[in-house]
Amino acid sequence: MPYIHFTEEQKRQANAVDLGEFLRFKGEPLTRSGRELRMERNHSVTLRGNEWYDHATEKGGGPVSFLKEFYGMDYQEAVLALLDQDVSQLCAQVDTPREKVKKEFALPPANANNRRVFAYLLKHRHLDRDVLTAFVRLGLIYEDKGYHNAVFVGKGRDGEIHHAHKRSTNSQGKTFRMTVEGSDFRYAFNWPGASGHLLVFEAPIDMLSFISMHHDSDWAVSASDKMSENAEEKM
Repeated sequence: MPYIHFTEEQKRQANAVDLGEFLRFKGEPLTRSGRELRMERNHSVTLRGNEWYDHATEKGGGPVSFLKEFYGMDYQEAVLALLDQDVSQLCAQVDTPREKVKKEFALPPANANNRRVFAYLLKHRHLDRDVLTAFVRLGLIYEDKGYHNAVFVGKGRDGEIHHAHKRSTNSQGKTFRMTVEGSDFRYAFNWPGASGHLLVFEAPIDMLSFISMHHDSDWAVSASDKMSENAEEKM
């Protein structure tokens, strides 16, 4: 195929095509999974708007990379396919304003054990075992059932769960991170320390690493008591 120069607008249009609509038009069988779609021939691949993610390989991207990955197209073939006038007229563009409906928050189902979470956080991230065990016993960290991600739970002063963040336990390849839909960001993963200082961390594992390096012998007992007192105040 001779070289084709695509304008920036053409590139933008190609990468804004709704993958679900495009693939349905092409006859690709898809199934609904919450607010996402899954490919029937590869259930590890989910689609939402103009984005795709393969949970098995922990790879993802936009429409162009999708056609290259799963249809064997090169860059020019993928862009041309996505810019096909007849198809584009049928495919909703992601940047078209749509009414957003907030999804009700729900924790991901828990796995029967936390083996992969412990293996990843202890062996690869070198957290203190007592620190990790304390968080797991309080239900603030667990392993999800679907993909064995580590789930970091955020509770409020009332003891209620309002937030959850998932991170892959795979130590190789691209890291998967996602905040569970419906989470209230005012109650992200946290620990009620007793120092009187507010410490802010970029990610849950950063906070756990700090505690692992600086905790004293009774940190878990005092903090757990504080959490219990907050819950009793609510009652």
